[in-house]
Amino acid sequence: MFPLALFKVHGESMAPSIEPGSYAVVCSLARPKAGDVVVARHPFKDMRVIKRVKQITEGRYFLEGDNKDASSDSSTFGTVDRNAILGKVLFVL
Repeated sequence: MFPLALFKVHGESMAPSIEPGSYAVVCSLARPKAGDVVVARHPFKDMRVIKRVKQITEGRYFLEGDNKDASSDSSTFGTVDRNAILGKVLFVL
C-alpha cells in the first residue's frame, strides 16, 4: 500500500483554510497531533471527512471543522478512534 493518497475536498467545513474542490495530499504513516488536519472515516456514514484535530484523549480524536457553521464534526458525531484516521494532510493543491 502506498503511504500517500490524494483526497478531493467536498463541502465548506474547512473553508477558508481549505476550499471545496481543492485536493489534499494525505500521508497514512504520519501520526497526527492536535492542530493537524486529517482525513477520517465518518463514524456513522459511508464517507470520508477532512477535519482538524482539536484534541486527543485516551486514543480518541476530537475532530473539528475550521468553518464551524458548515461543519458536521465531533461536536455532533463524537470522538473517533485512531483507526478511523486515514492520514494526515501534508499539503493542499
